[in-house]
Amino acid sequence: MPKKERTDFMIDLLRENGYGMRDLVVLGKVLTSKEFQQSITAEQDKMDERIIDVLFRIGIPGPMMEYLRQAVKLKVDTNGEMTMGQIYQKIANNLGTRSGMVETRIKAAIEIVWRSSDRQHMKEYLGEDFIKQEHRPQNRVFINALVQYLMEKGLK
Repeated sequence: MPKKERTDFMIDLLRENGYGMRDLVVLGKVLTSKEFQQSITAEQDKMDERIIDVLFRIGIPGPMMEYLRQAVKLKVDTNGEMTMGQIYQKIANNLGTRSGMVETRIKAAIEIVWRSSDRQHMKEYLGEDFIKQEHRPQNRVFINALVQYLMEKGLK
């Protein structure tokens, strides 16, 4: 079964069993909807669900998903006005780590997806020109491409 079909199958299976995308991953742990909703508002929940759905579909590893989710969300919330350094620092503060660790985790997540995923599948989310690149994109470029996709799909 191709990766896209496996991913769609897993998402459908989770939804059939009463789980939404927001239930899937926060720092690599499965949380119940009740636990998750206590920490965010309904509007943020919809944005988080959409971001997590896209990250999951392109194959971002679970333990690294939270770093990218927060980075994408910060870019959306600030209309792209935060620098990557500011984003790394904000995420580091939120997660109790160093900004260098955040940058490294995001870079590693993108590298894993870039090397192991079907790039044709990623074309839907990142664009045709983007997937033709030979080397892993920079964190900023990857995050901006995800933000652009989400904005075009009416995220905010």
